[in-house]
Amino acid sequence: MIRPEVCSSLGHPIIGLATFEQRVEFEALQQQKTCIHFNGVQNATCKVGMTYPCRCLLPCFAESYAPERCPLRHLPEEGEALCRARERVIQIDMALEQLRHRKQAKQCLDCGGAYARLRQAGRGVYAEPCGHWQWQGRIPTEET
Repeated sequence: MIRPEVCSSLGHPIIGLATFEQRVEFEALQQQKTCIHFNGVQNATCKVGMTYPCRCLLPCFAESYAPERCPLRHLPEEGEALCRARERVIQIDMALEQLRHRKQAKQCLDCGGAYARLRQAGRGVYAEPCGHWQWQGRIPTEET
């Protein structure tokens, strides 16, 4: 069962201190509030071709202020949401592990090529010699 108190205490799905199951619960709660056809506000239509009437009033969410409800809106049940959430958290973990591996191996996070050093330019960190952006922030002192 999805426990809202666990999910609300996390605040965000990617927290290093959260367990795998807590992150799955958090993601499942988010999944239950969103139509399975929703594919982001950057698109004009959803996965089944329904036009988004207004990007500020999307009828795709459980807590929507849209004047009309989409006839094809499908909010997943708890079991379906848990299954989708587990898959998503696994995908996120795999992607983060791949990024950690590339960083430890001194491989560019974009092209995968080996880099000789990292270069700070404003708030951005870039790999040399390829020049690809790696992350925003500062270079850790042990990597300079």
